[in-house]
Amino acid sequence: MRVLLIFPPRKNMVMSSLPEVAEESEHLIPQMGIVSVGTYLKEKIKDIDVKIIDCHLENIDETNIDQIIHDFNPGIVGISVVTYLLYDAVSVARAIKRIDENIHINFGGPHIALYPEETLNLRPVDSIVIGDGEIPFYHLVRSIINNENIQIRGLYLKGSNHTNYEPYIANLNDLPYPDRTLTAYKKYKSIFSGSISTSIITSKGCTNKCTMCSMQGSKLRLREIPNIISEIKHIINLGITDIQIYDDTFNISEKRVAEFCEEIIRNDLKFSWSFRGRVNNVNYELLRLCKKAGCKMILYGVESGDDNVLKAIRKNTTVKEIRNAFYCSRKANIETLAYFMVGIPGETLDNIGNSIKLAKEIKSDYLAVSIATSWPGTVMYEEGLGQGLYESDYWKEFAVNPSPKFNPRFWTAIFTPVELIKLRNMFLIKYYFNLPYIINRLIKINSYDRFKKQFKAGFVLMCELFLGKKNA
Repeated sequence: MRVLLIFPPRKNMVMSSLPEVAEESEHLIPQMGIVSVGTYLKEKIKDIDVKIIDCHLENIDETNIDQIIHDFNPGIVGISVVTYLLYDAVSVARAIKRIDENIHINFGGPHIALYPEETLNLRPVDSIVIGDGEIPFYHLVRSIINNENIQIRGLYLKGSNHTNYEPYIANLNDLPYPDRTLTAYKKYKSIFSGSISTSIITSKGCTNKCTMCSMQGSKLRLREIPNIISEIKHIINLGITDIQIYDDTFNISEKRVAEFCEEIIRNDLKFSWSFRGRVNNVNYELLRLCKKAGCKMILYGVESGDDNVLKAIRKNTTVKEIRNAFYCSRKANIETLAYFMVGIPGETLDNIGNSIKLAKEIKSDYLAVSIATSWPGTVMYEEGLGQGLYESDYWKEFAVNPSPKFNPRFWTAIFTPVELIKLRNMFLIKYYFNLPYIINRLIKINSYDRFKKQFKAGFVLMCELFLGKKNA
């Protein structure tokens, strides 16, 4: 049996409100979820042939997927689906079915938990997996190989009933390390350093309840530190020295972060790493230890520079904590990226002004500003529907009938979409296009390759902000 696993192209991606440079950095990250599914499959079933394709990385879409299907001849295709790539996922699935109607197509990934029935009813989809995919997908493949009927929670075939039950793997340490050689792993390059880069997941879930996040209050599962260190050794043996920790919140526990750093130092592991973190779980001593262990960057979710706004979105952080996190990071010589939003429900011009003021004060190395968007599964979206801000449940409509021209809605109770775009652009222009910032960045660039990458990123950002152009 041959199994093809696909991460979709982003030819018709539902656009976020991040500038193109920030969007590109998000999509250069190896998708370890689908790699873990493929690895688990190979471990459990002998003589199975698994191939993984990242369509965006390989420049593959519905127009040229046929060559891969003809050459590899899979019996089963699994496609990992996030909501903003749903149309592209369906387009690839349709193209595969046109080649061979008998190929079994399974959809898994975060989108499925949000819209299971709608996904299962899509014409090219034969089955879906909800929740962690490793075990249900393995049972699907085994049942097809052995021509068996199977019923397992989390796996649903076309025409079957399903519940909202999402099977989670309680002990993440039981999973094998993702086999990165199943992918074109050497093609993944860090947008910041240009080095071969990969991602790693040390935990799943998040106990916080931010109103603009669909992960709110999900069960937290942590891998043990020795298990993580062992995987990192495998990664280094592949020649990869840049690792992005892609947890929802890596520094949920200061003690755990410290233990992680101490083990890196004790094992004398030489690599650079970054993580996405919260501002209220750091201090200088911890960050100094992180730096000693090779941490090069922290991506902080700031969102707003106004305490009232932070309270309204249940961020459970304060402006004082934001200032402290960036001060300590700078003192520890760790680069930072600050994520801000504009257009948060109830936010005024004065609130946005406070955010701009704070951004200049904390002096983050990089800044990403998005427009608050009502994504499915968030409190923000449900409140917008409840208040009549949207004419219909447009995300559900998109899940039922994906279209290439779909655009998510902003929160427009106070500002119009045009005003929000102007506010976002003003925020970025005031931050990036000033002489002190430019001089500081030039001083920190330590190689010609990094200079080229950052010059290109700056040029693309400038074209988008001043000329309204993309792909310049």
